[in-house]
Amino acid sequence: MRGAMRLPLFSRFSLVPSVGISYSNAAVVTTEPTTFAIYGNLVPGTFEHTYTFSTMAVEGGMEARYTLFPFLDVAAGVGSFITTSMYGTHDMTITDPAGVTFTDGSSTQRRAEGAIPERNTFVPFATASLIVPVKVSKWNVDVEAGYRTTLTSMVSTATLTTQQVFARIGVRFDLASIDEAESPYETLRMPTTTPVLEPTTTPAPVLPTLRTVPTTDIPPSLPPLAVVAPSRPAPSVLALCNVAFRQSNGRVSERGVVRMERTLMQTIDHGPNDAAISRIDTILRADPPIVLLRPLVSTDDSVARWSLRIVVSDTLLFERDGLGAPPREIEWDCATISRSLFELLIRDSAVVHVDAVGKQGGKAVSAPTTIRLVEGRRMASLDTSRINVTIWGYNVNAVDLPEWARTTIRSLRRAARTATSVSIYGSADGDGERNVNQRIAEQRAQKAATALGQPNARIDIDPIPSAQAVRNERDRRIRIVLRK
Repeated sequence: MRGAMRLPLFSRFSLVPSVGISYSNAAVVTTEPTTFAIYGNLVPGTFEHTYTFSTMAVEGGMEARYTLFPFLDVAAGVGSFITTSMYGTHDMTITDPAGVTFTDGSSTQRRAEGAIPERNTFVPFATASLIVPVKVSKWNVDVEAGYRTTLTSMVSTATLTTQQVFARIGVRFDLASIDEAESPYETLRMPTTTPVLEPTTTPAPVLPTLRTVPTTDIPPSLPPLAVVAPSRPAPSVLALCNVAFRQSNGRVSERGVVRMERTLMQTIDHGPNDAAISRIDTILRADPPIVLLRPLVSTDDSVARWSLRIVVSDTLLFERDGLGAPPREIEWDCATISRSLFELLIRDSAVVHVDAVGKQGGKAVSAPTTIRLVEGRRMASLDTSRINVTIWGYNVNAVDLPEWARTTIRSLRRAARTATSVSIYGSADGDGERNVNQRIAEQRAQKAATALGQPNARIDIDPIPSAQAVRNERDRRIRIVLRK
C-alpha cells in the first residue's frame, strides 16, 4: 500500500514523492552436484535447493513523471526499503538419480525456516514504469506497469538482489488544477497536488461484534468463564555459515579454494614396539592452510546448543559443538586431512552444516556451504619449515602419554621452544560413541602438550573413523606439527 503526492513543475513534467508499506516474496533455486553410494557403487546425483524470502518493509522514494500523450505517462525514480522483517525457508530436493530418497522416504526436506539474520535495514532501489490514466465512472484511475530492481543486497551475509515486474492500480483525487489553456492538450488537466492511493490486494478481516454482558445479569449459579489462550509456537531459528580463508602470512580472503599439493617433509613415526623412525616423507600441504568458519544463528529465543560439521560424502572431517551461542569464528586446519581422503576430496567437495536448537524448541539446519579443494602441483617439493611427528598405539581409552614415547617427546622440547607455532592433534578409533571418542582424542592432545612443555599449544582433533570401521591401533594416536 502506497500514498503519493504529484507535484507539477512544468506543463508535462512533475515529481511524485511517495511513502508506503510493502510485502514481497522472492524465490531462488540452485543445484548442487553430489555423489550417492548405492549398493556400494558411487553414483553422481544432484540436490536442488529452493530458497524463499518474504520481506515486510516501509518504503519511500521519488519519481519523475513525464506526460508523453494524453493517454500515456512515463516515470522513473529511486527509493529505499526500510526492512522491518525478513523470513526465509530452505527446501532440499533430490532430483537425480530417480528413486533416491532421504532416510524418511521423502525426496524433499525442509532444512531451515525462520527469521533471516543480518538483513540490511536500508536497501535502495530503482524503478521505471508506464502509466495509463483512465476515467472509470467518476473515478480517475492510473493503470501502471513497471520494473523495479534493488541496487544493493537485501542481506549483509550474502549477495541477494531482487528484480520485479509489477502492475498496480491507483485512484487519483484531484485537489486542485491549473488552467486548461496552460496544458499542451485540451483534454489534459494537470493537478497541482495529486495523492495516489493504491489499495492493498488483501482486504482487512471483518471482526465480529462482541456484546458485553453486565455481571449483574449472570445468574450466581453459573461458573465463571475460562479464558483459553492459544499455545505459542516455538520461536523460529535460522542458521547460516560463511567461509573465509587465511593465508600463511595472515591475510584473510572471503572467497577462494584450497589448493592441496604433495610436499616432502621431515616426519617422525613412533609406535609401541618400534623405535622412533625419522625420515623424509610425502605429506599433504594446503594453500591457504586455514579455513575460517563463521556460523551465524538467529532466533527469537536464546540458543540452547549448536553444532558444526564438515563432511565429504559420508565421512566426517571436522566437528565442533557447544552450548549457548556459537563463537564468531572457528578455524579448520586443512593439514589435518589424511592422504587416504585426498582423492575423495578432489572428486567431491567438502560441505559445512550448522545445526542450532533454541531453548524453547525451535530448530534449524543451515543450507550446505561448499568448500572446494583442488589438486595443486603433482611434483613434491621439500618443505623445511615443518616437522610432523606421529605417536600411535595408545591403549584403548588411554589418554596419558605412553612411557615408551616420552623419549621422543623430550627430544622435541628444544625444537618446540624455538618453533613459531605448535599444533597437537589427537585421535581415537571409531569403536564406541563418537562424543566419547572425541573427548578421548582431545585429552590425549592436552596430555601431550603438557609433556612437551607447551600448555598453550593449539589443540585440535584429527578426523575420527566411523563406528563401522575396523579398529586400528594407528587411529589411537597424537600428531604434533612444529612450524619453525
